Amino acid sequence: MFLWRPSCLLSCALLLAGGDGGWARSEFQVGEGAENSFIDVASEGGGAYLVFGQDGQIIDRGSAMPVSYDRVADVEIRDWGTIGEGARANGMMDLSESSLRPVWIDPSANLVETVEERGGFVASSGGGVGGRIEQGVLQNIGDGDSTTAMVRAVDLSPTETGVNHGWIKNAIVNLGWELPINRIRFFPRPSFEDNFLPWFELGVASGSAPIIDRPSIARRGQRWFYEISRGLTAKNDPIIDIIESTTENLDVVVDRRFPIRPVKWVTLRPINPERTWEVAELQVFGEGYVRQTVYRTDILDFGRPVAWSKIRWEGVEPEGTRVEVRTRTGNTKQPFRYSRKQRTGQFAVVDRREYNDVFNAVTVADPFSSGSTRGFELVKKEVDTDNWSFWSPAYDFAAGLRDATAPPSAWTDGATFLSKSPARYLQFEVLFFPTGETAPRIERIELLFGDSVADAVIGEISPTVTADFQPHTFTYVVRPILREENSGFDRLEIATATRVERLLSVKVDDAEVGEEFLRDIQEDRIVVGFDKLVGSEDTEKRIEVVFEVPVLRFGQKFTGFAFSSDDPDIRQQVEEGNATLRFSTNSLSVKTPRGGELIGELKAVPAAFSPNGDGVNDQVLIQYQVRVLGNSVPHVLTLYDLTGRVVRRLETAPGAAGVYEREWNGRDEAGKRVPPGTYVYTVKVDADLGKQLNTGIVSVVY
Repeated sequence: MFLWRPSCLLSCALLLAGGDGGWARSEFQVGEGAENSFIDVASEGGGAYLVFGQDGQIIDRGSAMPVSYDRVADVEIRDWGTIGEGARANGMMDLSESSLRPVWIDPSANLVETVEERGGFVASSGGGVGGRIEQGVLQNIGDGDSTTAMVRAVDLSPTETGVNHGWIKNAIVNLGWELPINRIRFFPRPSFEDNFLPWFELGVASGSAPIIDRPSIARRGQRWFYEISRGLTAKNDPIIDIIESTTENLDVVVDRRFPIRPVKWVTLRPINPERTWEVAELQVFGEGYVRQTVYRTDILDFGRPVAWSKIRWEGVEPEGTRVEVRTRTGNTKQPFRYSRKQRTGQFAVVDRREYNDVFNAVTVADPFSSGSTRGFELVKKEVDTDNWSFWSPAYDFAAGLRDATAPPSAWTDGATFLSKSPARYLQFEVLFFPTGETAPRIERIELLFGDSVADAVIGEISPTVTADFQPHTFTYVVRPILREENSGFDRLEIATATRVERLLSVKVDDAEVGEEFLRDIQEDRIVVGFDKLVGSEDTEKRIEVVFEVPVLRFGQKFTGFAFSSDDPDIRQQVEEGNATLRFSTNSLSVKTPRGGELIGELKAVPAAFSPNGDGVNDQVLIQYQVRVLGNSVPHVLTLYDLTGRVVRRLETAPGAAGVYEREWNGRDEAGKRVPPGTYVYTVKVDADLGKQLNTGIVSVVY
């Protein structure tokens, strides 16, 4: 692997609350000064975590073991190089400066000399289904030795006219990864300058070109480079982007510079050679950060299903760059289900090795005829959704940032874990999207989890359809499956997106919960308390919460979390499913009318105010609903006088559907008090579905 050795620290903080009410915190550390390195957790090294007691003392050690697999040569796995499916620090990740970040391409480095370190190679075009990685003289163009060369003689007495008998293939360099390239150079041996190449085509292709990674294999939608016809007017392969084509070159050393572009493939083809020619070295140079790199861990086995709660990190995301952290979890060793087509036309489950053998085969006996077909046509790989989650959406970078002002153990920061939980197996990846000159970096990642509060917490809501955006009454039912090893819970949190207007009822096992228990209505959620449910005697005791709230976004999901008041940081997400026979929804999402107004319930409270500084009625609160899909919808409140002049502009950070309130203190952009009179305010929403502008008026009196 093409990796700089690590000196950074990745710490996965694991909080374990024992089922007997005990307390233990564990940390899974990777990097400098720790027991494990970045490379360990991405190349079957696994790791050990330290278990801490309530007073911070180490009370035990545990292991997160890697899950190992044979290599699978399909598209997804091939892209990760030679490490098994569990993972990959993909070879273009810089681990040298206490951070995880993309590699910087040194403009002085000839990238052809290091292709093998990145999983690349030198090859030629043509050769039937694929081609071949030719040994011998072809390899001389990338060996870094200018005294060796690819020498090609030309027959000066052809037996056929109009036919080229010279070597006219493309010499192909697979750089192993898409890199920022801006210069290509080639030349003959110093003592054989007369063998320079006057007639050539120089081409490139990006990593997105439909080219198979290696010759002599077959892939759906991809191919190897075409064989070039020997005709004197033969055209090059259209898959190549030609950057120069000439038959009149006089430069012994061809040195071509161009604006930086993403390149994975470089090709050099002689055009109708008329004499012996050679290339001692084909050199490729670039500059800048690799455009897209991925760090992916092994699948890590934590020994038992645990409740994943939060994730956070330390790092930097400069303007114009992006970092995407994703997770997936499961309860079996492998995330995929493999199958093979049978004579019946149906697919039957096969093991991983058979899938790999068939997929890799260029031809396989066709079960529907006496002929053969390509191997990949007969096998299928799917995510085992019964046991594994898909890769999560990217976590919001700002939401996951570690708060350096708070104690690490407090976990008041971090993003809610998005993948399926509880789960025994975990895998995470970090994708980096730098600019040419600037790269983001991750210095540390921490994951918070604990013993599962229940074997499963299943929930559904009713109704799941509303006719308008007014407040409606909803019943939220949760059915816990509890075992003796679960730690239990006495709190249920329901995310409502907007403020609940009334909390009407809380029941456990059909009995109303007393007023002495917690009933907390927050701006975008409710939290209710009850006697702790723990152990098999409390399994299937349903929790029912009835509340009144408006739903402003189509498909809004009322995500729930169960947790214990003893340790509110460890939260187990409610799964959609059959929680009660009273409802048949099996869903936690509610549908609202599509289309219609994007802005609703616009009003100023009070309609007239007097910002004279006496502390009474000094501000106006302008309220409105945003009814849109998405989580980053911009909306702007602007105030005008009656001449149309802008008095004040109040931008709201992009957000999701919900109820918003903006306060105006009666002052203009310069901070001066506005004169008495009537003012017009507008709220503008700019969403994917369109734009909308709503207006209202407010009076200023003194």
